[in-house]
Amino acid sequence: AGLPPVPGVPTFNRIDLGLSWRPKSQWTLGVWGQNLQSDQHLEFVKDFFGGAPAEIPRSVSFKLMWQSATESR
Repeated sequence: AGLPPVPGVPTFNRIDLGLSWRPKSQWTLGVWGQNLQSDQHLEFVKDFFGGAPAEIPRSVSFKLMWQSATESR
C-alpha cells in the first residue's frame, strides 16, 4: 500500500543498493547508493513548516563500524 499521489509531484521509481562486508568479527564496512537511476527526482518532503516538493539528488554513502567484543557476541 503506497502513499496517495501528491499534486505536482510525478510518480517515480527509485533504485537503492547497498553492500556491507565484515572483514573481522568486530568491523563492518559498507557502501550505499540511493536514487541510482537518475541524477535527481522531485519528491514530497515534509519538514517543520509543513511540506513541499523538493529535488532529491543521487547519493552515495560509506560506513565504517566497530563493535566491542561484548557487543559482537
